[in-house]
Amino acid sequence: MLIATFGATTAWQGKRITWDGARFVLDDHGPISPPGIMEYDRQGHLIWADEGTRAWVGSTAMREWDSAPAQESHPRARRVFVGVIVALLVLNLVLLLIASHLTHLL
Repeated sequence: MLIATFGATTAWQGKRITWDGARFVLDDHGPISPPGIMEYDRQGHLIWADEGTRAWVGSTAMREWDSAPAQESHPRARRVFVGVIVALLVLNLVLLLIASHLTHLL
């Protein structure tokens, strides 16, 4: 079933998003999530089959967003958090080595 087609605002003009009965599929790329589809809509790239289809995909996207675990819905924030923790651990190690070296000099 046709969901939407990419319009002239993108290099993907003419590529279709379809529903195969179990998932949404983007031509030549494979499965696509409802939140991903709605992101293309927010960017103005999609021509919808009809407004009912747009509403259905939008409601599906909201259900997926609401039910996603927090760490999966914000992977960038998690990577930043892990990076900060690693940086603090390295800084502590360096400070300990400096302090150890200074105590040996005294």
